[in-house]
Amino acid sequence: MESDIIEHLVGVEHKAATFLDDAVKEAQHRLDAAKFTSDKQYKTEYEKLVVTLESKYATKTTTLVENHSKSIKMYKEKINNEKLDETGFQNLLDKLIFEA
Repeated sequence: MESDIIEHLVGVEHKAATFLDDAVKEAQHRLDAAKFTSDKQYKTEYEKLVVTLESKYATKTTTLVENHSKSIKMYKEKINNEKLDETGFQNLLDKLIFEA
């Protein structure tokens, strides 16, 4: 009788250990699946963000280059269209050099 009770308790303990082991394996499986899914989602979102930022960078860079080129062109045109005041320059030199 006493040995039957001990065998029964050992059997119950063995079943409990098996259930616990199965639960640990299932929990690890779920954690691995969740990590895989979250890593995949992170990578997808990261790549979308990179594409968006690269596109904005390219657009902004193109705009800046165009504006810079226009500014330089306008400056060169302004300089080339300026009339030289040679007489005024000569008078200024005479005043600075000879009247000093």
